[in-house]
Amino acid sequence: MQIKKSVAFWMVVFMIVWPGLLWAGTIAKPAHSGGGEPEGFSLQDALNLCAQNNLRVLEMKKKLAAVEARVVQARAYSNPEIDVSSTGLRAGIGDEGNGTETEVQMQQEIEISGARHQKKMLAEAEVEIAREVWRGTLAAAKAVVQEKYYALQLAQKKNELAAENLDYTRKLLDLVQLKYRSGRTTLAEVIRAKLELAQSENDL
Repeated sequence: MQIKKSVAFWMVVFMIVWPGLLWAGTIAKPAHSGGGEPEGFSLQDALNLCAQNNLRVLEMKKKLAAVEARVVQARAYSNPEIDVSSTGLRAGIGDEGNGTETEVQMQQEIEISGARHQKKMLAEAEVEIAREVWRGTLAAAKAVVQEKYYALQLAQKKNELAAENLDYTRKLLDLVQLKYRSGRTTLAEVIRAKLELAQSENDL
């Protein structure tokens, strides 16, 4: 059972990360913390791994962060510009040397009425669009993971049932052979039990 859970874990990891790897054109190995293989791998674990490692989802999240930064810029006033210059002045008659004069100028950009508000509203609208794109990308990735996860669970359950049936047919063959050796059944029953065992092995 431990081997089956380990195989299930890495199959889910592969199905989660592989679409993002194809999109990026690179192959990366997802990190796994802790020693040894996990005891179990739930659907929530798979969805969390998808959100953290799917490259397409991460790309949309980065774009969202960039658009959100532009909203902060749109809400803020522009920084004032300060210009400092020094000029030489001619000294008066009888004085020696030259004097200097320092001139300081400050400029502040003033936006026309309503322009700053419109710029902020436009930036916020872009954020909403980017956020919906990110949510849609994440939802689509999670839907694929969920579908693959349940398909894997179903396949694993079928494999477990086939293994149980194989164990049953083996015991049945042993019982039939024992009865045949004691003269309590026919050779046809032994052949039938062997055929059922072969079918069980083929199903597995």
